[in-house]
Amino acid sequence: AFGPALAAQGFVVLAPDSIGFEDRRTHTRGTEAHPDDWLSYFNGMAHRLISGKLLLTQVLNDSAVAASLLHGHPQVDRDRIGIFGHSYGGNIAIFHAALDQRIRFVCSSGAACSFARKIASRTGLEMSLVIPGFCLQWDFADLLVRFSSRPTLLVSAQDDRYSEDAPELVLEVSRRLVESAVQNR
Repeated sequence: AFGPALAAQGFVVLAPDSIGFEDRRTHTRGTEAHPDDWLSYFNGMAHRLISGKLLLTQVLNDSAVAASLLHGHPQVDRDRIGIFGHSYGGNIAIFHAALDQRIRFVCSSGAACSFARKIASRTGLEMSLVIPGFCLQWDFADLLVRFSSRPTLLVSAQDDRYSEDAPELVLEVSRRLVESAVQNR
């Protein structure tokens, strides 16, 4: 629903179907829910994982292709390309922005929550976030620091378990940035 609203305001919007959703489901097409949706998406994660691959790799590759299409389009100002997403899309926005300097601004809604909090709260992980060993070395604050110099909007609701510790993440990122600035003086 965000894409049409942004397009109506004059923004160029690219809203591709993500793997496992809409027309990229293996068992059906369109936007109607299907009982096999969860299993198809789960298999998309599990089949990659047992082959030594990650679902997130494919998701981020798709996102990078979309950013490249926008970056090369003659009607797009390549210095004003941003990424926006809610929930699953919010996770994609955070990971993509951490890896792609072409992304000039970020909006993530309902997704900024540390793995540590999700594990402690027993909150389910979106399947593309199943990354063996990731939380042994990194967490969401590390991703947010990577694009902290770019305009960023994190949206979270007080009772949303999928963005439960977003305020704490913002404080942690701020603390790290101040610490880094003091060290670099």
